[in-house]
Amino acid sequence: MDRTEFLEEQLKLLEERKEEDSVTWLDINEFRCKNLDISESIDTTRKGAKLLSEYLFSGWQIIPPESNIDSKQHAIEIERKKLLSEKNEYLKAIRQQARDELILEHIAEAVKSVPSLPVPKPVEVTPNNKSYLLTLSDCHFGIEFILQGIDGKVINEYNPEIFQQRMNTLLSYVVDSVKKNNIEKLTIFELGDAIQGMLRLNSQLMQLRYGVIESAVHYAFYLSTWLNSLSHYVKIDFHMVKDSNHNQLRLCGAPKNAFPDENMSTVILTILNERLKSNPNISILSNPTGMNYAVLSGYPVLGIHGEVKDLKTAINTYSRAYSEPFSYIFAGHIHHKESAETGIDSQVISVGSIIGVDPYGLNRRLTSNATADLFCFEEGKGITCDYTFKLN
Repeated sequence: MDRTEFLEEQLKLLEERKEEDSVTWLDINEFRCKNLDISESIDTTRKGAKLLSEYLFSGWQIIPPESNIDSKQHAIEIERKKLLSEKNEYLKAIRQQARDELILEHIAEAVKSVPSLPVPKPVEVTPNNKSYLLTLSDCHFGIEFILQGIDGKVINEYNPEIFQQRMNTLLSYVVDSVKKNNIEKLTIFELGDAIQGMLRLNSQLMQLRYGVIESAVHYAFYLSTWLNSLSHYVKIDFHMVKDSNHNQLRLCGAPKNAFPDENMSTVILTILNERLKSNPNISILSNPTGMNYAVLSGYPVLGIHGEVKDLKTAINTYSRAYSEPFSYIFAGHIHHKESAETGIDSQVISVGSIIGVDPYGLNRRLTSNATADLFCFEEGKGITCDYTFKLN
């Protein structure tokens, strides 16, 4: 190998090391020692290439003199570099996708190892002019606290056991309503903040019983059992808002919405789908927007987490954005119930929370009961009845 060929091959190795982890300083050192018949340490090779590497890593093209390179060969090298860059980007995307799918596959395998849920008899649904919507919001599973007033009286206490107590109470209320009103089909909107997460890391670490992933798994296992129990009495269409501020993963201390697709709702839905896939009375529905959407007695209904500046104007904003004249928007997030009419048979409704008042709310002097709501829709009338279930 003559001097020119040696330099060309050495340059290729340096460039490939920039693009691929498979080329190491040891490879380059061995190439030099073999072709130059010298004895040189790896550190000497690495330090000697430092200045040239700075140019290569900054994107500079090192081109040999025209007398020493064929123009066609040069063009081929450029195309090779383009293909190499595309390949690296493709492999990076594939690795990310494979990692996400592997996590979900492991979760699915873990679900399969848990005893299966009892399968109910199919519920027959008779078409009628009424529809029913149950809203669940802001469970904040995983956090635990006791809030006391000036006289020491407990304003609100919350932990995973109290969450389950409240959900069991709600189950009995809903079953009673199903029987009393002869409800055959029930739409359920889960409106976000299922787990506490680590939104305010410094103030919340000591209040969390479980980590983020463990909270999501515990919540999903409990909710799947809860839904399965309810499905013995009524057919269920279940919807879950995919993006909410506490369900998001704030990776590397990033601000909200920096990684909108990285949230624990995906884990929760994976477990729900796996555990309830054999249940003939439960359909787990998803919308490509990540929000909840259903048509109830002829009225288009949207469910969002509710982290918007003005919910009253949001109905028009969402309607224009998605070319759908929504009649009703349901939202969580603020932990208390309020509503406003926006037109004939049209409302925006913030629903209560399972958690009730929390430390953040009390610091802002905002308090509320722990509640869930059941709404009845009728064709041509919209919402005709609203049952508020107090849980604390």
